[in-house]
Amino acid sequence: MAYLKWISDEDLFRAVKKLLDVSKGALEKSKKEFTKNVIDPFSAIFQIAGFKMDYESWVKSEVERQAQKTMQNQIGYFHQAILGSVNGWEDLGVGKEADLVCHDKHIIAEIKNKYNTLSGGKLADQYYV
Repeated sequence: MAYLKWISDEDLFRAVKKLLDVSKGALEKSKKEFTKNVIDPFSAIFQIAGFKMDYESWVKSEVERQAQKTMQNQIGYFHQAILGSVNGWEDLGVGKEADLVCHDKHIIAEIKNKYNTLSGGKLADQYYV
């Protein structure tokens, strides 16, 4: 018996494995590549002063914040992969105007954890492709 009736166990396991693999490596990657990302110096200064933190505490919190951001991004891709595995739906991948499409029902979807960044004009263009 399948874990979920609407996608295959293989698709579910693949999406979960990818999410776990990225999440497991996120903290170490954040530590190793800490200076690779541009850090807003004003934000850092005011966070240290406003939260009464020392520099070492700030670095630790920033490393964790960067790792969490990586994990949160991967959760969005996880949702997209799961929904794109539903029969009749297509996962358009990363970097497209929308995330998912169901051609039979003329539906497109942009998957977001927090808010929509796709403009109405772009959405209409994608629908009529």
